[in-house]
Amino acid sequence: VFVITAAGFETTASTLRLILYHLFSPPHTILSRLRSELSQSNINLSDPDPTSSYSSRYRELEQLPYLTAILMEGLRLSPALASRMQRVAPDRELVYPQPNDGKEWVIPRGTPVGMTQILMHWDESVYGEDARAFKPERWMDEEFRKKVAGGERMWAPFSRGARN
Repeated sequence: VFVITAAGFETTASTLRLILYHLFSPPHTILSRLRSELSQSNINLSDPDPTSSYSSRYRELEQLPYLTAILMEGLRLSPALASRMQRVAPDRELVYPQPNDGKEWVIPRGTPVGMTQILMHWDESVYGEDARAFKPERWMDEEFRKKVAGGERMWAPFSRGARN
């Protein structure tokens, strides 16, 4: 019951709370930009026609870049879990080069390792000096998004694996 409650309700409520707080906080620039994007999209969210398709409107909303950026930033700053989730690479060593001096950290195969998501998501070397700030604009940069949410996988709001 706890897993269903925490995963299905608490994480969603926490993320929405954080997003709504930032949408309605002065100077309201995030809200203004979102309203502008929604009004320019011509998506009729209040269509009373019962035959209209909610799924088609949902697909249209998914295509809005600033709305998507707001959701990604909300998920980044509102982690689903606050505990370390252990991972093990049973068949290979994990090698991490240090950017400053070229030395490498080698973690032997079979060694459990873990880090909380919030530490990953607050990493200033990835997200900049304003890593703790709610800044959806960072996700508008396609190269940044590909690097962080794609290749390097430094955005992992649901841990890592098939769900991300």
